[in-house]
Amino acid sequence: MGGKNIFDCSFDGNVALVLGNEGNGLSNYSRQNAHETISLPMANSFESLNVAVAGSVIMYQIYANTK
Repeated sequence: MGGKNIFDCSFDGNVALVLGNEGNGLSNYSRQNAHETISLPMANSFESLNVAVAGSVIMYQIYANTK
């Protein structure tokens, strides 16, 4: 949460995707060493997605927008 909208991103070169759980999110180490933090925008009727579903959507976007 609080990252750049995944649908506004493009990706160059190698990408490492680190996913956190809903309760704890990412570790401080992961956040501090990330080049960029991204997130999925959620409609008002949804609070969150399962991490596997969110990861799948993000991986698709990375694949579709790699230049």
